[in-house]
Amino acid sequence: MKNTLLILTMLLSVVSCKNEAKQDRVEESIEENLTTISGEFLYMGESAVLSTGKEVYKVTIDEKMKELDASVKTFKKSEIDFVPVTIKGIITPKEKDAEGWPFEVTIKEVVSVSPPSEENNTITIKSE
Repeated sequence: MKNTLLILTMLLSVVSCKNEAKQDRVEESIEENLTTISGEFLYMGESAVLSTGKEVYKVTIDEKMKELDASVKTFKKSEIDFVPVTIKGIITPKEKDAEGWPFEVTIKEVVSVSPPSEENNTITIKSE
């Protein structure tokens, strides 16, 4: 009986830790059914995406998205740079037969825009 209780307690601890880690970048907001999402934003041509590290969202191209794009341009060094952002939006699943990312987010509010980290993400290949 003690072993069963110990195993059950350990199992609940592990499950609660997993759920806590998954919720670190996407936060539900009760007001107006908005979801707060922190991730890296990129807009090129006719496509915009927001990547959280665990999920990639197609971003609806509208006036709010263009407002966000104008804000991130000051931090971009090249056209293909992702910029860290936090937004509030409405998440909808893609249409059944549509191609692309499984979810789309329509931005309702730009919460913050941050400069990209200065980490050196360059891969150097040496030939001998």
